[in-house]
Parts: sequence; C-alpha cells; structure tokens
Amino acid sequence: MSSLLPVLAPRLPGCPPAVDDRTYTKEHTEEEWESMRNVIRKLYIQENRKLNETMAILLARYGFAAT
Repeated sequence: MSSLLPVLAPRLPGCPPAVDDRTYTKEHTEEEWESMRNVIRKLYIQENRKLNETMAILLARYGFAAT
C-alpha cells in the first residue's frame, strides 16, 4: 500500500502538484454531435430547460459530455 504523505505534504511555491487533478473532456466528432441534435433540441428548446440542466441530462442519460 502506498503512502499518501507526499500528497498531503505542503508544496513549496512553484512546485507542481503531486497529483494531476485536472479534468479532461473528450472532444466529440461532428457525427456524434449530429446524432444528439434532436435530443438537444428537444431538451433545450422544446422543453425550455436551462443549458446546465440539458448538459447534465445528456451526460446522465446518454453518456454524452457536452462542452
């Protein structure tokens, strides 16, 4: 079992973090966006949902991380 001490230890100014905590997003192809067009239109325009709600539904229901 590895120790978490290096991660918990204070960092000196200018030193990079011990753990890469950035999030990465997958860029979708034009075909992937096109396949979701009707779903996005239904949620955002027809159902008048907010953008953040539409994005959350796309991710939860379809596994599509819209950025």
